[in-house]
Amino acid sequence: MIDNDLIRSQSFTVSYAYEAVSGLLGSRKRPTAVVAGGISMLTGILRAVSTEKLRIPDDISIIGCGDSDLAELTTPPITVIRWKYDAIGEAAARMVIDRIADPTLAPRKLKFSTELILRSSCGPPPS
Repeated sequence: MIDNDLIRSQSFTVSYAYEAVSGLLGSRKRPTAVVAGGISMLTGILRAVSTEKLRIPDDISIIGCGDSDLAELTTPPITVIRWKYDAIGEAAARMVIDRIADPTLAPRKLKFSTELILRSSCGPPPS
């Protein structure tokens, strides 16, 4: 069951991630895990976790969406969901070209394969 009170989705910036996660970590309903909607948010999330003096993954688990050097090189390394940016870019370019050629084309939804890269930032919920 998804608890919508724990979802924060207004921005992908570092400062927003810090503020949102800080608020969640300071609440009565503190989450046991955070999933970053974009890898650019990771710095803010890590700063909020550090400010609260929480240990990853003992106190909280973190998963990033997208991969980066930061996710791989931080201690502990952050588990991520990775996809191929080039495939997404090629598909977007194709869709723009198709839309220019025929402005009446119906909207399309595309799905891209992803890969879960397990690193050391996930553990069982704290007891």
